[in-house]
Amino acid sequence: YQICRLKKSHSCAVRLIKLKTSSNRYLVALYRHTFEDAALRPIINEILLEVELKPGTFKFLRQIFKVADMRDDFLSYGILAKRFEQTPSGFSSGEGWINTPSGYVELSKEIVKENSTLAFSNKTKAYFNRRVLRDLRGKGDDKTEYTSMATGILLAFDDTKDKRPPYTNTTHQYIQNPAGRGGNWQNFLTHYDSYADLQSFNYILYKHSPRYELVNDKWTCAGN
Repeated sequence: YQICRLKKSHSCAVRLIKLKTSSNRYLVALYRHTFEDAALRPIINEILLEVELKPGTFKFLRQIFKVADMRDDFLSYGILAKRFEQTPSGFSSGEGWINTPSGYVELSKEIVKENSTLAFSNKTKAYFNRRVLRDLRGKGDDKTEYTSMATGILLAFDDTKDKRPPYTNTTHQYIQNPAGRGGNWQNFLTHYDSYADLQSFNYILYKHSPRYELVNDKWTCAGN
């Protein structure tokens, strides 16, 4: 803690990220202390932006997310909401056996271990994505809280790191001839903007916009 307090630098964040598994529990204690010492908040948020959602760290990030939600710390909440949505899941919870760096493990037995080699399943990822949307909808009746939460989520994004080029997807569909028998195949282009895959980001910006619509879990340009 004293190192963080004195240095307040990116190198502190890197050191904490590299701590041994058993030491990462102090991330939660450090985060809680930011409510007493606001000068620590930028350092903790740097850590939240960089620390991997891996065994040994994810369960502590999950605890921080819950505390951030309860304390209306929308900046830290937004950072973790972004991380949960952007980071690929660590494993599929529907599998019986999982291949890990140390070999195959049985999912049902491994996942309940204190120092499990598994973390952040596809179901967990989906749960957090749904929860963030639910939280946004729940704040809808309170304009001040909704604005604060939405701002915290949007501020977590950095175009220099997160923005991807727009892209298109081509699908083929057989169109029946309305005048009679037969028909032909036609190509349909769907246009996607940079953040098309991000649910909370687009919900905030385009939920009531005629320019975009949600189709198959992606926000597309309307009228494709």
